[in-house]
Formats: sequence, C-alpha cells, structure tokens
Amino acid sequence: MGPSQRQIARTFNCSQTTIRKLLIRYQQTGKTKDRQRSGRLRVTTAAKDRYIRQIHLRNRSVTATSLGHVISQQQHFDDFVQLVYELTTPSMEWRDPFTPSRQSTMGTFSTSVAAT
Repeated sequence: MGPSQRQIARTFNCSQTTIRKLLIRYQQTGKTKDRQRSGRLRVTTAAKDRYIRQIHLRNRSVTATSLGHVISQQQHFDDFVQLVYELTTPSMEWRDPFTPSRQSTMGTFSTSVAAT
C-alpha cells in the first residue's frame, strides 16, 4: 500500500477532499485532467484577447464601452480587407449579375421550325 490520502494532501498542501475527488475521477475516467465544463463559448480568439490587453495597457483610462467600439471597427476593417482580397484574387472572376452566364445558355434546347 502507498501513502494515505492525508499524507498526499499534506505533501501537496491541499485538502484531503481534493485528493479524494482526484482519485475518484482517475478511477472513473483514467485521467486526472479537468472535465469539459458547461458555459458560454468564447467569443474572442487568443490573438484578439492579446490585442485587447495591449490596448488596455497602453491607455488604462479606456472604458470597456469605448474599447468595444474600437474592436468592432477593427473587425469591420478586417472583414473589408478580406472581401477586397477575395475580390482581387486571380482565381475569382467578376461577372455582371445581369448578363447570363455561359453555363446557363449551354444547356438550352433548340427549337426547330417545321417547314410548311
């Protein structure tokens, strides 16, 4: 037998309950990793979080509301840049929406006029 739960708890400077729950989790799942938690999904990426922190550290008087406006404007700008990039890539071909495409006229049937 190994050390008791109490001895392990003293070694790691935590409660005996923590050790007991950890052992139960290990017996049930085979892992000691945290389980997936419920809750709201993340809205921002890690890069966006770093950007928000950087803005806050540069100007600590910025309110959350004004920071939200800055982030929103940045997102609109990023969307605009992405759209311009997509429209200017050589693989994309601009087509007039009012002119029928070649594909739509290729499959049309031809009518023959009967000779009288």
